[in-house]
Amino acid sequence: MDLKKSFTTENAKKNWKKAIDYIIGAAVGAIAGSLFSSNFWQAIIFASVLTILLIVHIVLSNKSNSNCDILKILNNELKSKNYVAVIRIGYVLSRPLHLSGRRTLRNEIGHLIKLACDQMQITDTVIIDDKKILVGYIKAKTLIDDLGWTSFQLKRLNSSIDNIKTGISLALEIKEYKLAVKGYRHLIGILNNSQDEELKAKTIKEANNIINSTEYKDSFNNEFDYKHAKAEFDYSFARTLVDSNPAEALKIALEVQETFKSDIKNDKDRYVKTFDLIGDIYARSENPSTLKKAKETYHKGIIECEKCGRTERLLRISEDYIKLLIKMTRINNIYDLKSWQDIDKEEKVILKKAIEHMKKLENSGDYVNFSKLHKQYTKSRSKYGKNNSIY
Repeated sequence: MDLKKSFTTENAKKNWKKAIDYIIGAAVGAIAGSLFSSNFWQAIIFASVLTILLIVHIVLSNKSNSNCDILKILNNELKSKNYVAVIRIGYVLSRPLHLSGRRTLRNEIGHLIKLACDQMQITDTVIIDDKKILVGYIKAKTLIDDLGWTSFQLKRLNSSIDNIKTGISLALEIKEYKLAVKGYRHLIGILNNSQDEELKAKTIKEANNIINSTEYKDSFNNEFDYKHAKAEFDYSFARTLVDSNPAEALKIALEVQETFKSDIKNDKDRYVKTFDLIGDIYARSENPSTLKKAKETYHKGIIECEKCGRTERLLRISEDYIKLLIKMTRINNIYDLKSWQDIDKEEKVILKKAIEHMKKLENSGDYVNFSKLHKQYTKSRSKYGKNNSIY
């Protein structure tokens, strides 16, 4: 039973309030009656019941209010056939929700945006931030991002792939080639976890056909903008090579990092991603010096993420960083005692930063998994050598 859904409707909340008020009133009366009759143990029992009820009431009230207001507003606008309002409000919320890790809410709003777009022509326009944007573009972007990539993050694999494919088709139909390539980047990222090498190769080929087309190149203002966009795709492509061809993956990743670094003032978001990719490539090695490079890369990436506020990327790199440390504890003499003690302190700082960010997210499972990973590291350190750990 989904408690959150059970308490989101107005009638459910009113009924719950009436019930809890009645039960609390009865419990308070029972406590008073027990005290006057000198039945102190009964009074204590009733007081305990009252405390539990109050805690349950607070928890369920918090659950019922989560995400409720904005979804209620958008649903009301949708029922009133005010489709433009749904699109304008939902569209501007998409990226902030992505960056803050509010995946479920982003996905739910995405469904409402799509429903609103379905009631309009793809050639219609909506004014957002003083810019006219095609409804077809908004719908395609929603399918690719909010209903595509976010569904993948929510572990809804089939729907994520279907939505992204639909979004790509729509983007090509309205000649929004940059958006179509973005869809292919997401799709390749998802398929990278798949064993279907034939489908992955087919998808990469389709994407490259667009990237190398005259229509795609002509959509950019200059050569630098095209190079920058191509680097975004190359980042996704390099990810597919991390296990099969790490040398080539590293070559591409370093080139991508240089491209993003040349525009770091305007594109820190993409620049910080490269540290995660390069760190992952180094971390596949068994060579101690290469693993040390991985550690340094992850650590710098965490610092850069914090500077530009990329919370979700900071958490991902922090997790990879601790996994790497666990691997390094199994290699004899990779660090001396003093170095390990410095790393222990560094890891504690990173853990603290990561947990601070995780507490703001909707998924408590991330916090639990990260804490387990940290405990695994401390356990590995203690096994490495009694004198090598500060725990």
